[in-house]
Amino acid sequence: MRYEVRVDGASIGVFATAEEALEQVRQAQLADPDHEPEIIDMETGHAYEPNATVDGRGESATKIGY
Repeated sequence: MRYEVRVDGASIGVFATAEEALEQVRQAQLADPDHEPEIIDMETGHAYEPNATVDGRGESATKIGY
């Protein structure tokens, strides 16, 4: 599978494995904790896992009362 990493809405690359994509997200967060990273599964076009997108985090926050 391939995974696209987006930071603040802009694509920063497509990676062959989830591990590579997660490492890019870690690096982006270390550079600036205020970044909004997303990981998109290129096969499905959806979030890699729950809360892997900005919208997913918003839905989760609404469900738990934030």
